[in-house]
Amino acid sequence: MIKLKDIMNEAVENEINLPFEIVGSNSILIKGKKLSVKLIFNGSDLKNAVNGKTKKGKVTLASVKI
Repeated sequence: MIKLKDIMNEAVENEINLPFEIVGSNSILIKGKKLSVKLIFNGSDLKNAVNGKTKKGKVTLASVKI
């Protein structure tokens, strides 16, 4: 029987020095050789964090392709 812990351990991938792109006003796209990540933020949370107004916000959608 396969345990959930074993499945989660297999899904870990690490890459360093990845380029990112801010798409629109509320999302970030990170692309590497092995993985791609898209983070979509709630409202103006991304803009406020970049401008230094806040240090916290909400991600409404996190999508990872490995």
